[in-house]
Amino acid sequence: MKIVVIYGDNETASRGRLASILRGVKKKNWEVQRFDAGKEKRIFEKLSTSPMFSGEILFVIDDFPKLQRDVIAWINEKYDSTEGSLLLYSAKTVPKKTLQTLPKNIKFEEFKLPRKIFTFLDSFIPGNSKACLSLHHDLIPNENPEFVFAMIGRHVRDMYWITEGGEGIDYPSWRKSKLTRQAERFSDNKLKTIINDLAEADVRSKTTRESIVDSLDLIISREL
Repeated sequence: MKIVVIYGDNETASRGRLASILRGVKKKNWEVQRFDAGKEKRIFEKLSTSPMFSGEILFVIDDFPKLQRDVIAWINEKYDSTEGSLLLYSAKTVPKKTLQTLPKNIKFEEFKLPRKIFTFLDSFIPGNSKACLSLHHDLIPNENPEFVFAMIGRHVRDMYWITEGGEGIDYPSWRKSKLTRQAERFSDNKLKTIINDLAEADVRSKTTRESIVDSLDLIISREL
């Protein structure tokens, strides 16, 4: 069995890689069956009873760290003696312990966000506009401006979400604590205002020729 594991916190890059693989197998007229490990309760049964691994079918399991132990055990036991393809996907960083439960002789592809992205996100605090602007422009030569804009939008949303209780936010405790500390630097309703500013800038960038870089610069200068 051919197994590919795609994961990492650079969701844009990992989903792009996943989409590329799916386009490739569909051009070959392969059948694709896709499951969500966190929602699908009969994955083990489908993997073990379907006419899979004929070389003409690809099984994709999303959010694979949530796979049940019996499915992981089945994969470890059967993969080496079974033909075909299986793709395990996660749009997040996966703990090393989880990766170690998978077979060793398979292909792992990790897509990591550049460290500068996190430095930029951490700099987005009141009174720090000059440094934040500098870091923003350090990113632009090597990163897609729309990607950078989307990252700061998600980050501000997460900070606002955490101030509202963070119910359902699926992050490790250390990240929640970090978001809380950063969110506490903003005055009441400021995060909501910034979210609205970002949403309006996003619309303008799609409907006019307004630069998304200039729009984000303006928001940083005005709101921090």
